[in-house]
Amino acid sequence: MKRILQKGDFGKNTLVDANKPKPRAYLQGCYEGESKKRLICEVSVTRTTQYKKVVQIIKEQCEQKGLTKEEALELREKLCEKYPSAEEFHL
Repeated sequence: MKRILQKGDFGKNTLVDANKPKPRAYLQGCYEGESKKRLICEVSVTRTTQYKKVVQIIKEQCEQKGLTKEEALELREKLCEKYPSAEEFHL
């Protein structure tokens, strides 16, 4: 299983904030032995209104621990549960 490169390695992880068609943020990065950036994970506003915070935490963990894509996706699920959408509090 390929690991996402850590900070200071050949590539670097990039956080992208997009608004169309719906607000979302995603993380791109390079894998060991590659120089092409690939999608690591994406979090949209429909999953959590704190999507930017979730992606930032995933980025930090990838840089510190060198997570695999699968580990990053598992972390995304846990963080989306930890930081639910604001609408859920009004139910």
